[in-house]
Amino acid sequence: MTSPRRCNRSPRAGFGVIEMMISITLFSGLLAAFSISLRANAGDQALALGEAATRRIADQAIGGVRVALSQTHKSSGYPQVLAQGAAAVLNPALAHSPAVALAGMPASNELVFLQPTDADNDGWPDVDVNGDMVLDPSPSVIAVTGEADGTNSLIVIDGAGNRTTLARRVGSLLVDDSASSGFAIPLDSIRLRVLLPAKPELAQQVVRTFEVRIKLPNLETLP
Repeated sequence: MTSPRRCNRSPRAGFGVIEMMISITLFSGLLAAFSISLRANAGDQALALGEAATRRIADQAIGGVRVALSQTHKSSGYPQVLAQGAAAVLNPALAHSPAVALAGMPASNELVFLQPTDADNDGWPDVDVNGDMVLDPSPSVIAVTGEADGTNSLIVIDGAGNRTTLARRVGSLLVDDSASSGFAIPLDSIRLRVLLPAKPELAQQVVRTFEVRIKLPNLETLP
């Protein structure tokens, strides 16, 4: 009687398919983890870029205001904190386009102040016989103005109407002095708040506020 033939199977028969499936699963998991890591890294880079860009604009704005006020002092009721557009009433040369209304932005203030004269164009402020700085009676203004591309710029306009841009792509400028703050700020200082709009393209989703107090040099004693 003939014995039935047995089918000899290799111990590894069918193992290749299982190994392949495991390998594919592991590779897919690693690929997914790598993809998530890349997206997280890209998001971190966008946040870092947004923060750097925001800080650069804030530094330009605050630094520009500091320079503009570096040679002024409190005299004859200046500097003055006014509502947006009010400076043109004091001097028509200070008129400018209103700030573009942006989400989350309060209306800007204007800071009107006096700049020193330089009649001889030597790059130094003129002084009188007593050695005191001579200030131009025509006021200048620091204000926010709208641009054609829908953004705002922080500018200085002098008494003759000449404009200097301090910073671009700002949102709003809020200024407080001793009077407007209920005397919470010393007479020789102003509080400056620069608000910058959100930048979704740089993963910055909120309005940023940068605040600084600026002490005015050469303060005169007021009666």
